[in-house]
Amino acid sequence: MQYHFLCNCPRCKDDLDVYQVGQRSPVLELNRSSLQPDIATFQHPGVDRSKVSKAEIEDMFDACANASGDGMDRIHRQWTICKPLINAGMWAVQPLESVLLEVFKELAARHDESALPIISLICTKCEPYRYTAPFMPWRIKCMWLLAQAVDGFDPAHCKSDEIRAIMKNTQWVFVWEAVVRLIVHWGSIGGMEAWDVVTQARDEIRRVDQTPGRRHAVLIQTWINEPQDPEAKRFVDEKVLKPLSQLAELAVDMAGKVREW
Repeated sequence: MQYHFLCNCPRCKDDLDVYQVGQRSPVLELNRSSLQPDIATFQHPGVDRSKVSKAEIEDMFDACANASGDGMDRIHRQWTICKPLINAGMWAVQPLESVLLEVFKELAARHDESALPIISLICTKCEPYRYTAPFMPWRIKCMWLLAQAVDGFDPAHCKSDEIRAIMKNTQWVFVWEAVVRLIVHWGSIGGMEAWDVVTQARDEIRRVDQTPGRRHAVLIQTWINEPQDPEAKRFVDEKVLKPLSQLAELAVDMAGKVREW
């Protein structure tokens, strides 16, 4: 994208993409208490830059902005435009990230269960690389969207066998609570205690904490405060991060079936 001034920040000066910027971030270790806690994935994100040039990415911005149609018709056209980024696995690069958000909003408005894999993909494969500090507002906002999507999922109306299989084998109250507790944790560290997203999340935690004997809540909070605690880490890896990863991978598979949305 061209601007009418000369920027000498490392990203602009060295012409870096978001993944390369993330590799240089001094705050990567904070992500051990996040929905993308594997620090190695920041250093080796698994993208294939040979499949899309920087010139092609520049052209995608105008093409997506000028895509015709409304709603899903327009999103389908934008998705086709972004296909080289999809093939390269560069989910965090604009304009694909914005298109993913539009897909999520459209599906969520329809109460379509496919919204859940999409927001899982955004929270695990997009935002952590775009904003490496987990207390950044947009990462917190996307986690809130994920928590709402989990809370609003209705298995009785789920038409996808793949989503139903993942949901059936998951205690989704664990996922929901981990996400909401992360919102409170990072929102407070980021100085956003008064933000409505954080206050709503805090109210939810206060509500569920009134129920005694919730061992999973202790393990989740322990992991947030001490992400290397062995028992807490095993619990979160298996009960929270694994199903979210499965949903995100399902969204990747869904990318080839965009016309079915």
